[in-house]
Amino acid sequence: MSDPVPNRSARGCLTCKHRKKKCDEAKPVCERCVNGNFQCLGYTRQDSFKAPTSKGWRGVANQGKANLACSGSDNMWLSTYSPSALNIDPSNATTFDLTNDSLWMQEQNTSTIAVLNGFPKNIPRSLELDPLEINNMVQLIVSQYGRLAHRVSFRPFKFSLEKALAQRALSSDLVRWSMYIGARITQALFDDTNYHTYIHWINSFHRQVSGAEPTIETSLINLADRLAVLLDVSLGRSAGYLLFRKCTPIFLQLAANFPQLWSESSAISISQALHASKHPITKFVFADTIAALAFGTVPMLHYDTSIHPMDHQLSREPFVEWVYSCPVIIIILLAKVNSSRVSRLMDPTNTNSGQIQEIEKHLQKWNPTVDYADQPSIRIARLAIQEAWRPAVLIYAYMGTCGADSGDERIEPLVRQVVQLASMVEAGNPMEIHLFIPCLIAGVAARKEKHRSILRKKIKSSQKENACILRGADFISTLDHLWHGAAAGGRAITWGDYAKSRCVTLPVET
Repeated sequence: MSDPVPNRSARGCLTCKHRKKKCDEAKPVCERCVNGNFQCLGYTRQDSFKAPTSKGWRGVANQGKANLACSGSDNMWLSTYSPSALNIDPSNATTFDLTNDSLWMQEQNTSTIAVLNGFPKNIPRSLELDPLEINNMVQLIVSQYGRLAHRVSFRPFKFSLEKALAQRALSSDLVRWSMYIGARITQALFDDTNYHTYIHWINSFHRQVSGAEPTIETSLINLADRLAVLLDVSLGRSAGYLLFRKCTPIFLQLAANFPQLWSESSAISISQALHASKHPITKFVFADTIAALAFGTVPMLHYDTSIHPMDHQLSREPFVEWVYSCPVIIIILLAKVNSSRVSRLMDPTNTNSGQIQEIEKHLQKWNPTVDYADQPSIRIARLAIQEAWRPAVLIYAYMGTCGADSGDERIEPLVRQVVQLASMVEAGNPMEIHLFIPCLIAGVAARKEKHRSILRKKIKSSQKENACILRGADFISTLDHLWHGAAAGGRAITWGDYAKSRCVTLPVET
């Protein structure tokens, strides 16, 4: 005799109500949803997501919902896998209103995005989502972000990535919509279909979220969410860098709640920021450091670059190393060089002799660590990538801190080391994208054509995604301009010559 069918109940979960199914009313989630692989949304109707007009986005941006993702060690950094890790350029973005029916009709008619059965084929016309639409959005987010994360992460995951992604997507409406946009762009890029349908949302999304004024009730979780979302849609090539600059006020609002981040000179302690419990703080500081290096610009903030014993230790949750291959001590040393380079711009007679000795000492002390089991070939590739940071930082230090040119006798052996280490990572290996910054630094200083050719190929490997805040392939034109201009024929050049080539090929407002 078959099991009795549960009686239909008006008190069933929201998912079963929408699906017009009989709910067994199990708590906290019903078994019917679990067995059917549906996201059970419980028994209390959630607040609807309001249409994101400018006023509406401010309401969402200022809401104080509990954020599951920010409190968990496993998923605190999942927003890294976002539009910023992809080849996108929001420079031609236009103002939009998600309540505009004509935009939704245009989206309804878009058939270029290939999606799996069961996922929404277009953005829902009504933003007051029902449970099934939320479930479909979360499924798409988990599948596409997982697809990207497994390609660009430097270290293997020690937790359930799918579970962590789902938790983050369900943490708030603001985070979910940001991740959904990223998931659609990810899918389109990897499937070689048209992603431009979604790019025009980014500028307006960024502007309206960043324009939401904080209130006394604005929680730390909400500020962290807002900064994470803004970073997600900002970072990319030069156009994204302009959006990134606009994240600074929200970063400062969040940092104001953490006294340990501030030094006695009212500068942000980069060491404390890189060990911060809130991932968006770490990501902002890392992005600022890398962007200042790659664009040859001044960092957004003044940093205290003092080094502490913990900076040489493998932290419990080494976010920047897990994702970007870059240990904390390396980031701090790059920030030191950024600071010295800016000091030399203001006072060319400043030799920074003490700084270079300190940098050399810390690089000599640092040793890459491979503390996880994997295939020997993969371990070798990871170790080669991390070791490439050492000579790269020295090149940047000699050129940025001391003002040396690429003809300095200390520099060519370091370029050769980066080339040799980069060559240990096989062409086509997804981990090639982690070589971008070391190869960019070595490429600036490279004088031999054989070195330039190898470094160019490694940098160009990031065509559809990046793993270090900026897309390496975008800087190929800058190196080509430098090599065929100031550095033609192997002529010695300075870091300032590179910055001039970058201004020509990737101009940004400063």
